[in-house]
Amino acid sequence: MKKGMPQPEILRRVEKNGYLTFKGRYNLNLIAIRGTNRQAGFYDDMLCVAYQDFGEGWNVLYYPCTTDAGEFYSRNPILGEAVGTARICPGQYRGAYQYGRYKNYQALVQRNPEKPITIWRDKNRDSIANLGGEKFTGSFSCHIHRAGVNTTEKHRVGKYSAGCIVIPEKANFDQLIHLAQKQISARGIDTFTLTLLQD
Repeated sequence: MKKGMPQPEILRRVEKNGYLTFKGRYNLNLIAIRGTNRQAGFYDDMLCVAYQDFGEGWNVLYYPCTTDAGEFYSRNPILGEAVGTARICPGQYRGAYQYGRYKNYQALVQRNPEKPITIWRDKNRDSIANLGGEKFTGSFSCHIHRAGVNTTEKHRVGKYSAGCIVIPEKANFDQLIHLAQKQISARGIDTFTLTLLQD
């Protein structure tokens, strides 16, 4: 973590893409950065959290993650071959995520149909993430959550993502949730904006 720094480069990149950034104590900026590798099944993307606590400086954290479905759900779309696998499109999704329950733990979940996200549907059923084509906007249960606490494979996504953003390391995810709780406590806001950038 880089602490107390001036506005970080990642926020300048967000603004350069025409998106908003958020200032103020624990007003979290959540930025997913999709890497260039299109092979499904690896934690080869990043989730950045940039925020201020006290003063004008910035704190920036980067967590390895996946922004795409793993290989299993790329080959076996959860809603069937005709529908295809969800892949979140680059963009900024204002207030689209909320602090809430995913399975048996707290996560950031997409649950408000009035705050939609936009996805592509990949119907090829192969292990390559196809990014493009017809877009669909709505609520698709593309949450931000962690992999299983007992998993021994920290590099392969397995069945942990059918289109969600997944952080493999529990310690990293717990830190993200702790910061989400800080935002709720400091600002009384339990919703979060996700910006997805694509290399």
